[in-house]
Amino acid sequence: MKLVNKNDQRAKISKIILLEAFENLLKKKPLNKISVTELCKEANVNRGTFYNHYLDIVDFYNDIKKDFFNIINKSVNEITTNYINKEKEIIFNILNNIYENKVISSIIIELTLNQDNLKELLNIGENKFIEYCKIHYPKKTILEYKYFYTYSSIGTLSLISSWIKHNYDINVDSLANELIKLNKATLNYLN
Repeated sequence: MKLVNKNDQRAKISKIILLEAFENLLKKKPLNKISVTELCKEANVNRGTFYNHYLDIVDFYNDIKKDFFNIINKSVNEITTNYINKEKEIIFNILNNIYENKVISSIIIELTLNQDNLKELLNIGENKFIEYCKIHYPKKTILEYKYFYTYSSIGTLSLISSWIKHNYDINVDSLANELIKLNKATLNYLN
């Protein structure tokens, strides 16, 4: 059995505390108006602790963003070209990962709808979706696949954002079912 380094455990705890404080501050003001001093005060964490791990607020935010995109990438990479039979499983997996990482997801989803992160988030699944469309909807062009993907992805992201804002008011399975219904209805565009 591998022992966990006490410093690693402390760093994880500090990050969780900082994340929660950061989420609270983002509800009050934009990212570019939050200072390290303010974040540390809100988290009741020493500034030295913050600077042991991060250069500044942007570095901290980039670390959060990296964690979130790793979560989503992991979920999306399970998609195969013939994912049609696994659609609910894949959507459930993505939503469950978002739910299990509520604080990180809340921060990134909210900022994604307002910043350049949207392009990065959309790029995660686009190629896999186009591969799927080429097989199942061969009469359409790459541009049409991309338009549909953008439309569907932004709608899905907005729905997930609303779910987060409403404090996860329905369970993951119910939201996955709703997303599947909506996406199947809009897939008629590709027929």
